[in-house]
Amino acid sequence: MERVGFLCLLLCGYLHMINSETLHVSQKEGNTVALKCGRLTKGNVTWSRDTNGQRVDILTTHNGETTKHIADPDRRYDTRKDPVLIIYGVSQSDAGRYDCSGATVELSVTSGTDD
Repeated sequence: MERVGFLCLLLCGYLHMINSETLHVSQKEGNTVALKCGRLTKGNVTWSRDTNGQRVDILTTHNGETTKHIADPDRRYDTRKDPVLIIYGVSQSDAGRYDCSGATVELSVTSGTDD
């Protein structure tokens, strides 16, 4: 009985490690970046971003339809069939933590000029 409990504890810890994995992405300012939703390759997802300590939903894909939850007059945010968040014309203000279905992506934005 102790073995079963121990195996369950190991498995639960492993699953937590998978779900809490953070992907780090870096992109130059002005370019386009595609943020992958962890290990997901299809399915319904909501992309959100931590802004000033608050989680703000950006967009949701459900059955092939995309719903934007924020004002996006410059159409900078998009997605495709696979759960990827595309940000056009990346700026320093886009840097930060993004979440989708339990996966986390940390985006760093570097200067667009070559030093």
